[in-house]
Order: sequence, then structure tokens, then C-alpha cells
Amino acid sequence: MNPLDKIFKAQTIAVIGASNEKGSVGYALIKNLKGSGYQGVIYAVNPSHKSIQGFDIKRGRWYHNLLYRIKFNLRNTLPFFLMKYE
Repeated sequence: MNPLDKIFKAQTIAVIGASNEKGSVGYALIKNLKGSGYQGVIYAVNPSHKSIQGFDIKRGRWYHNLLYRIKFNLRNTLPFFLMKYE
């Protein structure tokens, strides 16, 4: 397996800071993923919304743990991708 497969063949992507606001980076990331034909799972993450560009925001324990980690460990880095290769 090529080490870059984890980036270029990710099966799950979470876009932290996803947005409905046209012109924002979070909006462009979701729009480009949808438009590219990406076949994996996309999680739009934004605590201020219930839906981002047609993606429901799922709120559960994993979501709150993720927000906690972002708040205390990853300040000033939003938006960004989290990718999972399976």
C-alpha cells in the first residue's frame, strides 16, 4: 500500500468548519467534494448549524468529543479535513 493512499483514497472525510456561506473555505470544500464525484462518506461539522449544503449534522458522543478536541487542541486551524482510510 502506498502511504499516500490514506490521503488520496480516503473513505471517510470530515470537513471541520463546513459552511453554507458562499465564498467561505468551508463552503468551497463541501461543494468541491460533492462535485468531484467522491464516493466516500462526508461529514460536515459545524456546531452552529443543523444542516450544511444538504448534509445533516449528526450530533452524538463522537461529535462532542471532536468539538472538544478542536476547541482545546486545534485553535486557528479551521476549516480542515479529517480523513479515515479503511
